[in-house]
Amino acid sequence: MATTITKVANKVFNLIKDNEYIDGSPNATAIGDFIDFKTRNGAKLLKSNFADITIIDNVGGGTFTFASSQEVMIKLSELGFFLQSNSATPGMGVNSVTGDGVSGTAEDVILTFPTPAEINAFDLTANDASDINMPSGVETVSAAILENRDEITNLDDDKRDLTEQKNSIENDVDNNLQLVGDELAPGNNKYYGTNDAGTKGFYDVDKYIKDEVLINLVSPNFNSNVPTNIPGLTYTVSGLTEPRDFIFYCAVLTNNDQNEELDFYIAKNGVTDLDQVIIETQRKNQDQSIQGTFVLDSLVNGDIITFQFDTRNDNVDIETRRIIIQSWA
Repeated sequence: MATTITKVANKVFNLIKDNEYIDGSPNATAIGDFIDFKTRNGAKLLKSNFADITIIDNVGGGTFTFASSQEVMIKLSELGFFLQSNSATPGMGVNSVTGDGVSGTAEDVILTFPTPAEINAFDLTANDASDINMPSGVETVSAAILENRDEITNLDDDKRDLTEQKNSIENDVDNNLQLVGDELAPGNNKYYGTNDAGTKGFYDVDKYIKDEVLINLVSPNFNSNVPTNIPGLTYTVSGLTEPRDFIFYCAVLTNNDQNEELDFYIAKNGVTDLDQVIIETQRKNQDQSIQGTFVLDSLVNGDIITFQFDTRNDNVDIETRRIIIQSWA
């Protein structure tokens, strides 16, 4: 919500929606990025972010917006917005005004606040007031401004310790946030996750594998009555970091000398997988493509994959063979 403060006369301010306050009745306190406005008796008026505050000076002229809550407080002080405090015999006026950063008459006391540049020059790490590098002509500064600046600009180790650590977030030896099992340079093709033991860290990414083998080889009069390896149709598994499941698509161009069925198998390391069999009906003296899709689980490097025919004692001419191999992690 936008907040507009207009100085319409000496000690007379309008504070949003034409609410009029006379004789410097409103007060204001910087709290973080916000300004907390109160009446003379401390009743809360509103709280506004410094970025939403506009000050209009109809007396001296000018419209002002601000880059920090400190700048708002300084401008309000310059315009005589704050409550005045007297120190004298009860019932008597103030006869003199003294002190660095104080000016004006006994009736109208003006407190000069430090600029943002002067505030930034303070040595906030000093252990006592004597070590603070104060700007020239300024010996005191609002404790609220100092506290506010420290909370905004200084995230020291003690405060960082309060940062919530959850799930895969932890503090390293230098008290910086990192992932559990983090590494400075994990290398290429890594993922962050868990291994088989559930340990968090960076691990190798197994890439998608696709290969294709084409064999142009004529094998006339191939004849068998048991699953027998097809000549030239062999694939050796390699390049794995762990066991993987594979899909094999195989196509073989054939010509049978009889009208007969033909059985098509896959084998691993010489062992035929009898549960996966493609049965094709052949037509005599016709070129046909025998096709089969096979799945083998948990293959490792060095496994030898072959493809087999049982021609049921018929002679089959074999020509082009093609294997397409696919695997995912």
